[in-house]
Amino acid sequence: MAGHDHDEISEITLRPFNLSDIDDFMEWATDEKVSHFCIWDTYNSREQAMGFIKYLAIPHPWLRVICLGEKAIGSISVTPGSGIGEKKGELGYALNSKYWGKGIATRAVKIVVGTIFRE
Repeated sequence: MAGHDHDEISEITLRPFNLSDIDDFMEWATDEKVSHFCIWDTYNSREQAMGFIKYLAIPHPWLRVICLGEKAIGSISVTPGSGIGEKKGELGYALNSKYWGKGIATRAVKIVVGTIFRE
């Protein structure tokens, strides 16, 4: 079993949001276990979620979906600091609660850190 979890984690990829991610996004955005740890409130409508993807996620300078295979299971973002903190960034993520405890967020953070410093 442990070997299987490790294989799962190595399949993690990051990519920009698409409108077609709406169903996967709804799985974690409507979950109070997830939103409890986030700065946003639980989404309760598809329209609201679609608005987030269209107007915030897609135009965001650095927001990616965390994918396991083809499925979007979470998101991760880096928001640049400003003023005195301009050389810093804030990293935030949300992950579908079904996938908690497998090291997925840790893997996503490592990918982001590697990518951000190259960019």
